[in-house]
Amino acid sequence: MKNLFLIAATALLLVSGCKKGEELTKFDISYSSEFTVPATSTVSTPYDFYTPEITSDYKEKFEKYKTASDKVESIKLKSLNVNISDPSGSSLKFMKSIEVYIEADGKGEERIAWKMDIPETVGESMNIELSDTDLKPFIVSDVFKMRARAINDEAITVDHKINIEGTFEVDAKLL
Repeated sequence: MKNLFLIAATALLLVSGCKKGEELTKFDISYSSEFTVPATSTVSTPYDFYTPEITSDYKEKFEKYKTASDKVESIKLKSLNVNISDPSGSSLKFMKSIEVYIEADGKGEERIAWKMDIPETVGESMNIELSDTDLKPFIVSDVFKMRARAINDEAITVDHKINIEGTFEVDAKLL
């Protein structure tokens, strides 16, 4: 009976130790970019907005956590926030919907986040729904871009600068 208890206790320690080791290999990296929605009197028309190229600097970020791209098992989007940086005090309520895509050379394009039927009560910032896609091929590229497709449901009289801020969870093995 003592041996059975000892075996069960040892197994429990081993299992809980493995879970702790797995957690140590997960970390977040963040990227942000900006695009401008020009003033328009047209409504219910889809517009595509491209961010400038984003340098991923993934090698430096991975080194900080003692891993490398060949040790990465997956990279998934953990959060994506859309907010207005200019004009100050504006609201995102002029948008009916937004979809965000990521692309990199030779990797194609992937829809990573969206918000349909944006409520009138939205403020200057919102988190949007996320895909569960593994984004490792995009993030371990030297550069990537994001594209936002937005449909407005009201006219805007001035340009609006929009920030996209994404947090990605990296699941990797240690070196």
